[in-house]
Amino acid sequence: EFARERIIVTEAAVRAAEEALRIEKLRFRSGKGTTTDVLSSQAAWLSARAGRDAALSEGAIAAARLTFAMGGGSGEY
Repeated sequence: EFARERIIVTEAAVRAAEEALRIEKLRFRSGKGTTTDVLSSQAAWLSARAGRDAALSEGAIAAARLTFAMGGGSGEY
């Protein structure tokens, strides 16, 4: 359950970071933002994606461990 909640939270973080990046790109194109602002937003977006990917991996590992603990699977991952 924790893994599922973490995935939901990290997916929301990715969406928020995508929106922030979109806004910073618009600000830059209109001359109101800087390259540094865009790069900072891009770094935050990449960090959010990495967090989401880690949560997805941890969720898959948890599911595999549960299956194995319940007697399913071959034990090979």
